[in-house]
Order: sequence, then structure tokens, then C-alpha cells
Amino acid sequence: MEDPMNHKLTVLITLLIASCGGDPPSSGMDAGPTFDAGTSDAGGSAPDAARDAGHDAGEPCFPGETRFVDCGLCGAARQDCQDDGLWGAPGTCSGEGVCIEGEPETEMTPACGERTRRCTDTCTWGDWVTVVPDGDCEPGEVRRDDTACGIGQVQEEICQDSCTWGAPTCVEACGPTRRTSPADAEEVCIPGGPFNRGVTPAEECCPDASPMREVLVSPFFLDRYPVTNERYQQCIDAGACPPITGPFGGPALADPTLSRNPVSEVPQASAEAFCAWDGGRRLPTEAEWEKAARGPAPRVVPWVWGDDDACEPYIDCREGGVIGNIDSQPLSASYYGVERLVGGGLEWVSDLYSDTYYATPGSLVDPTGPTVGSMTVRRGWPHTLRSGGVFGRYHVYARWGAFFSSFAHRTTFRCARTLP
Repeated sequence: MEDPMNHKLTVLITLLIASCGGDPPSSGMDAGPTFDAGTSDAGGSAPDAARDAGHDAGEPCFPGETRFVDCGLCGAARQDCQDDGLWGAPGTCSGEGVCIEGEPETEMTPACGERTRRCTDTCTWGDWVTVVPDGDCEPGEVRRDDTACGIGQVQEEICQDSCTWGAPTCVEACGPTRRTSPADAEEVCIPGGPFNRGVTPAEECCPDASPMREVLVSPFFLDRYPVTNERYQQCIDAGACPPITGPFGGPALADPTLSRNPVSEVPQASAEAFCAWDGGRRLPTEAEWEKAARGPAPRVVPWVWGDDDACEPYIDCREGGVIGNIDSQPLSASYYGVERLVGGGLEWVSDLYSDTYYATPGSLVDPTGPTVGSMTVRRGWPHTLRSGGVFGRYHVYARWGAFFSSFAHRTTFRCARTLP
């Protein structure tokens, strides 16, 4: 029989071993992981090297188990339980935000304002909140008004460093090279930008001027008036232009009382020769002519002078009327101040003619007309031709094709110049 004292001692030893985290050697309880049976954690162990955002890779787990832990800026990383029953190191951090929660950001705006925003709990920026409102403009910004100054000028205001507009001044719209003399040879600046080319659907006419489209034209200079008899005679005298042989233009050229009338019956080649002689210039393109006549987008008017259907206050369109001197009809001036675009004669432009060109997609930026054709273009219209339903020929969009061999009856011209 076993000694009772020995039995009690055996039980006591077993309980002491169990209280220290161990198992009796023969119990078979060590198949799973043990939880820090050693003495190293008595005062708390250092964090595992693979710990991320407070998650210790050494924490116990069931092999094959998966979890996602926080990382970076509101991101998440996958963590897998390894065969030893401990969490492995977290994988790649994904889904991160762009800022630290609660972080503020303040910036100055281009117009002298100030605004701030704060990072949200999703690590994304919240909405901007205005601290100091914007000023009137951004330093260095320029605004222009081409109606406030004289012909060929534009009112200009420059934004100051304080983000307020400086005092307005009148400056040359196309730079300082606009020709202002001699008399009758002045140029007008046509600023660059879009204009509405063609006819509106409501007007139900002129299929060769359809559809209306916005066309971009670079800045250029254009003669304020048509070339006069006197100026063309000077080109003849210089040996640069051929004489005029037409039954009307020739005698008019020799009449001193008509020296300031628009020259007439000038073939296109002779017009080109004059422009080249007169300062290395050229004929305007059809788009340049129409922009000079109509004005900038969004302006849409049927007549050079605007919307008024009455023509007599602006040009002499009476039966038996006269052309007169180039400056005799100042009310005929266009938006930009170009005079006698209608009422002084048909005017040569440099383009070839096509009745479908306005519908061509490639004709919307500085167009120069089709590359082939048997006809060229004239724009404008002479005087005294209102009867017989032809008043519509004064429209800014009216186009006239002419064969190269055509007689230049009632045809005049003016010159254009590309900005240097």
C-alpha cells in the first residue's frame, strides 16, 4: 500500500508544475504551441522586428489564418499565419491615402488669396476653405478692350502685384509697326482670334457661304481704304505696276479729280504687284477680309455696318449714285474701322474659289483657300446696285468667283501685311 504522505506529495508537485505553464511529460499536451513557458517575458519582451502598426508578427494564431492590418497612410497589408502558429510579416501596404489624418495644408492662390484644408480620417484631403479671398486678377495678367481707344489701338490694363488692375492705357493692338502715313495709305490692326464665318441657317441663302463656323485668324494689318488711283499711278511711274487698260479704270486713272477714288479694273496679278511694291505686302486672304468686315466672335451681323437693313446712311446705294473719294462714306466703317469694304467695288483676295470650301474641316485655322481651282475670289460689292433684288450682295459673307481670264470690271483691292 502506497504511503499517504507520498501520494499527497506527488499531487502537490503536479499542481506546481501546471501552475508554471508546463505539462507532465507523459500528458501529451505539448502538441500545440506553448505560450511563453520561459522566463524571458517576466518583465515584458521587446516588440518583434516584424511588428507593423502595432501588430506583432509573433502573436499566436492558427496556421492558414489570414488577416489585414493597418499600415502606412490609412492603408492595409495582408498577414498570414505560418506553420509555427505565429503571424508572419505583413505584405505590401496597399490602398494608402495621400496625407496624415488631421494634417493641415495652407497655400496662396495665384490671385493673392489664401486657403486651407485638412486631412480626413480616410487620409484624403478635405475641401478647401477660403481664408483670404482672391483679388481682382493675377499679377501680370492683361485684359484688353478693343472698343475703348482709336482705330488700330486697344485699351490695356495690367494686373499689379497687389492683384488689382492698373490704370488703363491705349496701346497699338498689333504692336508698334502699324503704318499711319502717308495719307490714304494708313493701316488698321485686325487682332488675332476667332470670328464667325459664313451665313446663318436662318438667312436661307448663299450655299457657298454655308455653314457658319468659328474660324481662327492670326493678327494682321489691313489697309484702311481701298488703293486709290493716285497711289496706283505712283506704282506705274515706278515701273512696278502695269497700266490699266479698261474702258473705265484707265480714264479714271488719268482724271485728277478722281485721284482719291478707289482704283478700278485692276487685274489680280497687277494688284499683287502693287502690294509687293508698296512695302512687301500682299492681298488679304478671304478669311482675313471677312473678319475685317464682320468683327470678332461672337459677333454675327449681315452688313459691315451692323444689323441695320437700310444701306443709304452708310454707302451710296442709290440708282445713279457715285463711288466718291475713299473717305466720303465714314459710316461704312467696319467694327475695326476698315472703310469702303462694300460700296467701293469688288475687292480681290488671294484665295482660289470653291463653292464647298466653307464646309471643309481644314479651313478653320488661318485658311488660305483650296490648293487647286480655275477661279479666284472677289469680295465686297460696287455701289448703285440696289435695284433688282441685289441688296443682299452687300452682305459680309457674299462670295464671288471669277475666272482668271475674267475682265476686272468694277474691281479694286487693298493690301494686307503679316505682323513682323
